Amino acid sequence: MKVSKLVIALLGTILFTVVITPLASAGPDPIDGMWWKGKLTFKGYRYTTDGGNALGDQATGSAKVWIYTRYLADPAGYEAFTCSITSPYDPDNYGWETATINWAEVYMSNSDTRMWNWDKTTTGLPFTAIPYNITTYPVILMKVKPPMQASLSTVSCTAYVYDAALETYVLGPCTLKAKTIEASKVATTVPQACLNEVP
Repeated sequence: MKVSKLVIALLGTILFTVVITPLASAGPDPIDGMWWKGKLTFKGYRYTTDGGNALGDQATGSAKVWIYTRYLADPAGYEAFTCSITSPYDPDNYGWETATINWAEVYMSNSDTRMWNWDKTTTGLPFTAIPYNITTYPVILMKVKPPMQASLSTVSCTAYVYDAALETYVLGPCTLKAKTIEASKVATTVPQACLNEVP
């Protein structure tokens, strides 16, 4: 009886080791330290702060965006730095924002398909593209193609856009699509102003 218990305990230890080893040796997160290039679009209804034009005129907009993602170990999650053109009249002027998402809001069907639920975070995923200050609350589907390629697209997205020029807000849906940039092309693809902001 004691021998069988010992054998069962030993087999359990071996099985545990075999199951855990691939996870521990899986290597770094594939999107840690990755740059992405994409486009953010939004549309909705504009209303003024004085209430005289509540949900009156429709408004649309778009911005080129660059995103830098970094894995956080404690607390586990991701940090995203967003950089976007802040004025169509000054292509060298960029806006910079930062957001984090907890690991609990990242869902995986496997290591190559993930869903980021930024809709559950308090800050959302913000962008600055003057005259717009844009706070998006997207659910993002990310697909990784080993070894180092990935793309993301929105499953759903709501935008709260403050138009500083007109002192109005735009409420409505948004879309975000982006692809990772090869490491050898980052220096020529990402604006220097964005690169300068990465800590």
